[in-house]
Amino acid sequence: MTDAERIKRARAFSDAMRTRRSCRAFAEEPVPREIIEAALTAAGSAPSGANRQPWHFSIVSSPEAKSAIRVAAEEEERAFTKAARAANGSRPCGRWARAPRSRFWKPRRG
Repeated sequence: MTDAERIKRARAFSDAMRTRRSCRAFAEEPVPREIIEAALTAAGSAPSGANRQPWHFSIVSSPEAKSAIRVAAEEEERAFTKAARAANGSRPCGRWARAPRSRFWKPRRG
């Protein structure tokens, strides 16, 4: 592969990554189990240190369990954010506190 082709691919990948968004609203329709299993197979085969794949996955289909997980996760996030702000004087924490703003960086809205 030529340098020009590698640069072209790197730019295309960078463009694709800039369009990635987190999803916090989900459709009500169930996802076929075969699709979920294929996604888990791909995720479980991702490289890891010493090829140990130390992760665990759970499939949750119960609406009640999903709701309980969401409530617990939001409580944990609030507690973490509060502690991080207290420790950092209400400044951002983590990698965003240290990261220089580049032409790609955009603040999150709402």
